[in-house]
Amino acid sequence: MIPMYPHKDIPNAPTSQANFGLWYDKFCNQWSEDNLWSFKKKEWIEQAESFRFNDRDIVHEFVSRRVQMIQSLGGRFWVFETLSPFVTGLGRTHPVENGMVWDYLSGLPFIPGSSIKGALKASNRQYFENHYDITERFTIFDAIPLGSVTLRGEIMTPHYAPYYQKQESPGDWFSPTPIPFLTVPKGQRFLFSIVAPSEHLNRIEEWLEETLTWAGLGAKTAVAFGRFRRIQAEEQRLIREFEETLAQKRQAEQMQSLSPVEQELLADGYHDNSDRFMQALTQKWLDKMEDVTLPEDDRILIAQKLKDWYLKNKNQEWNKPKNKKNQQKIARIKKVL
Repeated sequence: MIPMYPHKDIPNAPTSQANFGLWYDKFCNQWSEDNLWSFKKKEWIEQAESFRFNDRDIVHEFVSRRVQMIQSLGGRFWVFETLSPFVTGLGRTHPVENGMVWDYLSGLPFIPGSSIKGALKASNRQYFENHYDITERFTIFDAIPLGSVTLRGEIMTPHYAPYYQKQESPGDWFSPTPIPFLTVPKGQRFLFSIVAPSEHLNRIEEWLEETLTWAGLGAKTAVAFGRFRRIQAEEQRLIREFEETLAQKRQAEQMQSLSPVEQELLADGYHDNSDRFMQALTQKWLDKMEDVTLPEDDRILIAQKLKDWYLKNKNQEWNKPKNKKNQQKIARIKKVL
């Protein structure tokens, strides 16, 4: 079926922030001018190769939310990098005759959880000879790309088209038929994540790494496509980033539970910078504590907080001030208390 849109209006290459999967699947513009039933596959793949998805903010947000979800569910995640071209979804319908799987929201290539599950089940039989279907108890999420995403064309050259299509006898005299298709090139990182009972996670980790390293994932693994290697340094970076985000979230929640006076004290280094807070105490907080325009409860709260700060950071000065300046400051605090 020929699409109804005028293909001359379709951009030859999508922008870096466009939904590339939608463009690739729905807006093919390389139909032959002479024969509308003919599609220029090689030219279309070359157009697709020019795509570069460099919006790191969207990918970072996507990955960050996935990591937070997996951590909150008690699961585990891993980062693997392609060692060879990777392709999945060749059976999907497309004018090139070889499709690819795209995430509907981001338009980026991804690895469906169902494909990972199938590979794990196959490896389970191959490597562990275990007939117990442990994958039934797992939640295996789609593997999503990390960082910028690029694509590259490859060509397969089947030699036996007349044998498959016309039922002729197979022979080496048939000419090869070049068929272009799109792949994710070497060096693309993906985030894999699985939620399972904690007693199984170590085994799953070993299982997944062995599957992706030796058996491969996706199509054409027999010719070494879809091989991965694990990047543990990237996993540690994501864990540190998650912990920092969690700490910031808790700090923000703690700040919201405090009164405006307590929030201002924290902003002046009350807990984490004694030198800065001592300066703020001298220049701002003593006068504010004595400001009669403030509610009495706030002035007493400030005095109590200043006393607590002295007892924690300058305990000896509070009990026996050594100089006249500190004597005056502490006397003012005690007067309000």
